[in-house]
Parts: sequence; structure tokens; C-alpha cells
Amino acid sequence: MKLKLLTWNIAFGCGRNNGGLKANLNWAFLPNKNKKLIDEIGELIKEQNPDIACLQEINLGSKKNGKLNQASEIQKVTRLKNVHQASDTVIPFYLKLSNVVFTKLKPIKTTLLDLPKIIFTRKANVVEFDKFIVINAHLSTMVSAKLSKYIRASRPWQIRELIKIVNNRKKPIIICGDLNCSEESKEFRELMEKTDLQQIKTENTYTSWNSTYRLDHVLVTPEIKLKKTIVLKSNLSDHLPVVSEMEL
Repeated sequence: MKLKLLTWNIAFGCGRNNGGLKANLNWAFLPNKNKKLIDEIGELIKEQNPDIACLQEINLGSKKNGKLNQASEIQKVTRLKNVHQASDTVIPFYLKLSNVVFTKLKPIKTTLLDLPKIIFTRKANVVEFDKFIVINAHLSTMVSAKLSKYIRASRPWQIRELIKIVNNRKKPIIICGDLNCSEESKEFRELMEKTDLQQIKTENTYTSWNSTYRLDHVLVTPEIKLKKTIVLKSNLSDHLPVVSEMEL
């Protein structure tokens, strides 16, 4: 069975493609009319024609973006089915942030993984198919704000939860998403050393205008053979999309 998977943190459609003050203002005061950018994100996904698209930081329709449900809009453009949403925001009236899994395939079970946290909820999609399981994760941030030491303190616990799931699996597993840690980080090394997860190394994925870190990953257990993984060039988010082709 051949499988093509895309993972992308779309930054809730704020289009942060140049950094600096404009990027920060867009994050805080996203214009209501961001449908055009969301449609462009959908078109890029459609061009790749993935079997599964795992997206992070989708706004499900809040005051911040004029109540545009970005998941519904992306589904409309790509014609992929939205099979699972995992909301991880503390301010839903302003930013209904979520991870969403879209796919052509028919899942047999979907569940919500509530990852350990100190503050700020982090949830992951767990979508089970006939022959494999996909976990779409967005782990705690690595930003250098004063608060971040408390936010990122959750990430080792989150990594250990993933380790436990992988090592107790009953089916092959794909873990993908914005893990907010690069290969050099202690947490990522622990994940790879304490499991049999495998990956194909790619270019950096963050930021899109000055790629410094590889925060976005596709990891698979050995039952799945990774054939190809690439990073796409795009200015539609602060993260770059990652596409993997694999075989079961």
C-alpha cells in the first residue's frame, strides 16, 4: 500500500511570510478577510494530492478571523474529508485553534490524545485506519518569551507520552506535525533513542522566511517504509509544509 502524507502548521491563516512587526501584528490582529489565503493553502494541498493531510493551528471560526471556519474552507477546496479535530486553545472566543486531519481514506476509529501540560492545553489527533495509525501532534512551544519556560516545560512529558504509545503499539504508527523541537533538542533525541521511530532528514521548516529549525517532522515505525520526504517552499505560513511518501 502506497501512502502520501502532508503535514503543515498553517498559523491560522495569518500569512506570516516576512517576520518582524508586521508578522506580530497579523498574529494578534488577524484581518477578518483571510479567506483568500486559506484558499491558497487549500490549493497547495490539493496540488500535492495527499492521501492524508495533517494540519496544525487551524482556526475553526472565531472572532479573530470573522468566524471563518478554516477547516471547512480547506475541505471545500481540497475535497479531502475532515475526519478529526483536536482543539487546543484557551481562548476559543478569540482563536479556536485546532489540529485537523483530512483524508481520502476511511478511518475505523478516531480519538483525542490529551497531552500532559502545565499551562495551555495540547491535544493530538489519533486516527486509526485499517493497517496503521496516524498521530497528528502540536507540542508545546519553544519561543523565547518569559512565559515559555513554563510552556515548554511540558514538552518532555509530551514526548514521553508519545514514547509510551509507540512502544505499546498494536499497529504501525505515523507521528507527524509541529513537534516544536529540532533534532538537536534533548526531547527529540529521547524520542528517537527510546523508540524505533524512523525518519528521512529534510531541510529546515521554520521560519518560512529564514529557515533555522526543523520543527515539523514525519516519523514512522519500521513496519512502514519511508520512500521520500521533502519540504515545500511557501510563504503562506511561518512553517513550511512537509510531504512524505511511504509504503506499508
